[in-house]
Amino acid sequence: PVSFDSPSYKRRPYVVSVYLRQEYDSNIFTSEFNKQGSWKTIAEPEIALNLADARSFLGLRYRNGTTYYWDRSGDPFDVAHYLDLALNHEFNTRLSIDVTDNFRYAQEPELSTDAAFIRREGTYKQNSFHTGASYYLTRRLFWNVGLGHDWWEYNDPFFAFVLDRTSTTGSTGVNFVVSPVTLASFNYQFIDTEFRESPRDSKSHVVYLGLVQTLTPKWAAKAQGGLQHRKTENAKADLAPFVSVDTNWNFLPTSVLTAGYNTSLQDTDQAGFNYSQTQHAYLTVKARLTYDLTLNVGGDYILNDYPGSQSVAGTSTDATETTLVYRIALSYMFTPQWSGEMSYSYTAVDSDFFSSSYGRSLVSIGTRFTY
Repeated sequence: PVSFDSPSYKRRPYVVSVYLRQEYDSNIFTSEFNKQGSWKTIAEPEIALNLADARSFLGLRYRNGTTYYWDRSGDPFDVAHYLDLALNHEFNTRLSIDVTDNFRYAQEPELSTDAAFIRREGTYKQNSFHTGASYYLTRRLFWNVGLGHDWWEYNDPFFAFVLDRTSTTGSTGVNFVVSPVTLASFNYQFIDTEFRESPRDSKSHVVYLGLVQTLTPKWAAKAQGGLQHRKTENAKADLAPFVSVDTNWNFLPTSVLTAGYNTSLQDTDQAGFNYSQTQHAYLTVKARLTYDLTLNVGGDYILNDYPGSQSVAGTSTDATETTLVYRIALSYMFTPQWSGEMSYSYTAVDSDFFSSSYGRSLVSIGTRFTY
């Protein structure tokens, strides 16, 4: 955060942007048997407000996504709303707090771009709230606590019956600054997931060690490793590895490579199983080819293993589902306020579940205006 009086503070605390694009979707229903393509016209206006002083930061952002399908029966419009809040305050040199809240009202067939790709079924509402505090016990030792709450609600009565849920998370950790370039930590997390109707309630305990290391001025890495214990009401408990590795390399002043891998027991929208063992590997590269031209490429590989011991029906048959996503995009800055973008992405899902495998290509061209 910087003060309003600082010369580095921009001339206005708000940003307004509009992203318009034309897109072709080769499989609008993400279906294995009912593949249908359609052109789509998409408008995404967004407004962001950032208020800051020497010790506090408040950020608010709202984005609307309106999509018109040229060749879809029924209602040709999809409307999505995204609202984000971020608050940080430093009470003194020892104590600081963070608060974030993210609300989503959206539709399939989009995929999440978070750490793991979770399939969404139908129109849904979802909210994620998290608050945390850090307190320095000494100059090199600090303690952090966190509390999170997430909920999902689906419009379709069937999906609501099996997928509506809330999840409460509590976490704490002790962190030690080993050196100016090394941070070590010991962490504990508790996750309580409750479904509205489905008998898949579960409780998880995660214990892990963490390490953040600055290898060079341009290269940093983070690693977390431990165990996760998860118990549902209708199946035996599982003990599984909990691993997260991430690295960032700024190979040029305005270019960065990010790569990572994580695995854990995750909630799933496959209602026949309590959860899945998810493994996710990813790689992204953002390279500024010229002052005006930027290239973004990336890929994700997600493997979901569904053990038969966690089948809601009590069967012993295992199942797997793999998702491969790769994408490439070019953006050109005509002026500081106006840019153009071209992109292509492909998603391939290979699933043991009936009618869950599909392939999907997206090709788009668009323009973005920012004020």
